[in-house]
Formats: sequence, C-alpha cells, structure tokens
Amino acid sequence: MEFDMIHEKEWVATKHLLGVGGLPSTLAGLHKRAKSEGWQKRSITVPGVRGRTFAYRLQDLPSHVQSILGAEVEPPTKASQEEQNMLTNELVNIIEALTREEQAKIIHTLKRKGVERLIDFCNEENQELISLTGVRRFAALSLKNWTEKQIRESFEESETEANHFNVNEKQASA
Repeated sequence: MEFDMIHEKEWVATKHLLGVGGLPSTLAGLHKRAKSEGWQKRSITVPGVRGRTFAYRLQDLPSHVQSILGAEVEPPTKASQEEQNMLTNELVNIIEALTREEQAKIIHTLKRKGVERLIDFCNEENQELISLTGVRRFAALSLKNWTEKQIRESFEESETEANHFNVNEKQASA
C-alpha cells in the first residue's frame, strides 16, 4: 500500500481504511469515527475519481490499525500505560458489580459480536433512548415496532387534531 508523504507526515487514503482492524466499512461511518476521535484529515485528488477524497494522518489512527497497515507503532509511554491500567481496573470493577447472568450476557455478546457491536450500542441514538424514562421510553420503544406507514398516519392524525384545535381556539377568540 502506498502512503503519501507530506511534510514528513504519513497519510492514508480512506479507501485503504475501510473495514481495517474493526474500522467502519462505509465512508460515512469512517468519517464519523474520525471526527469523533479527532483524526487529522486532508483532501486528496485521486485520478479517475470525481469529487473530494480524504486521507487521514496515520499517527491519529488506533495503534492496532497502524500495525495492520505496516506502520511502526511507538510502544506506550509509562503515563499512558498507567492510564490504561486505570481504565482496565475500572472496567473490571464494573463487570464485577454485575450479576453472574449479566456478566455471562456481556461476555457472550463480546465473543459473538465483538467490540464493534458494543461500540454500535454506545452510539448517540441508543444513548438517547437509554436516557429516556417512563412513558417517553415506552413510547419510543413502541414506535420502533410500528411500520413507517403507521407512524405517518399517527402523526397526520395528531397534526389534524392540532389544526382543528387551533381553528376552534381562533373562532373562540373572535
């Protein structure tokens, strides 16, 4: 794989990153992850391709992806190793606080679906759903089981009722 060298920095085109080492397999997913993790990017021109294409700075990618791409990864510094140990201990404490059944479910999910599934679960939409309580959570989960047609009909009914209410309110004030 060829790497572009600019100002002594290595850059990797997005097409070479799709699906590598657990990275998203779509451009949109890759750009979203890059943005959330603060990867430096630059626009590149690829012969035969219209539009913009991007390359990401190799040093900004996760170390396991750098290794897969053949880059020499610097060993972790002592401070980052201590930070890693703290994170590991925190994760162990969280898992130990769970019931045996919950632990088994988590381990099973990680073995079968991998970390990518866990990361998907932690996406913004799921976190918003998790933060809902009571009736709002029930309503959101109920809507998930509805067809698109049912949802549209329900909203159309609500809009009709709201418009009817507004008309009656205007007539009453006249």
